[in-house]
Amino acid sequence: MANNVFPKNNLPPQSTFWGREVEKRIKDLESAASNFKTSTLNTSSASRVSSASISALWYRIGQIEAAGGTAGSGGTYTHTQTVPDTTWTITHNLGYNPNVTIIDAALNNIEGDIQYNSINELTITFSVSVYGTAYLS
Repeated sequence: MANNVFPKNNLPPQSTFWGREVEKRIKDLESAASNFKTSTLNTSSASRVSSASISALWYRIGQIEAAGGTAGSGGTYTHTQTVPDTTWTITHNLGYNPNVTIIDAALNNIEGDIQYNSINELTITFSVSVYGTAYLS
């Protein structure tokens, strides 16, 4: 499968009904997979791949599963916070307590205190005001 992780000609016939959004997600997944494969390892200390690259890859896999794969929990949700704040309240309506990956505006994987208010809403609290994107899956 050379450089093409998910060749378009290998998609099932129903892919024509999935529309542009899914095709874009597939291209994004290919790009994330390519970035993941070419990530350099830090061998001067413990070898590791960027956690942001891994998070992005897992998020893209979740998108593909939600679009027609075999996602076990039921979907994904993306929250974009455009105004810096110490508290993000996210209504996602997924019907379960999702995994959360947070990427700030500088594309760093960051952590916050996550409180599940219900199966459809959560609150993330940070020590400083931040903005970025929360990926829920």
